[in-house]
Amino acid sequence: LATGQAQHAALMANHRHDEMKQLFLEANKGLQRAFMERDAHLKLFRREIAVCEQAAVLRAAAAAATERLHKAEEKIADLTAELAAARDQIARSREITTVSAGSQLDASLTNSPFGLDGAGDA
Repeated sequence: LATGQAQHAALMANHRHDEMKQLFLEANKGLQRAFMERDAHLKLFRREIAVCEQAAVLRAAAAAATERLHKAEEKIADLTAELAAARDQIARSREITTVSAGSQLDASLTNSPFGLDGAGDA
């Protein structure tokens, strides 16, 4: 009877050992899946960090480009003002030249023998 009980106990222990081994293997597979998921998340996280770093570089480049654009717009405004001033100066110069030429014409006609003063060879 004791031998039968010992064999039964050994059989139960062996069965229990097999159950524990199976639980260990399942737990090990679950752990491997968890590590694989963690690695996948780390990979995605690293990509997101790289994208954020690239975005920061792009934002800095955009800020620099915007600054250059503002400087160019200021330069255009300055040159436009200079151009307008030059146009005004040219217009005034033409007026002065026209008035001066008109005065010279009047003077030459007045002093001419064929002038407008009525004294001439007519």
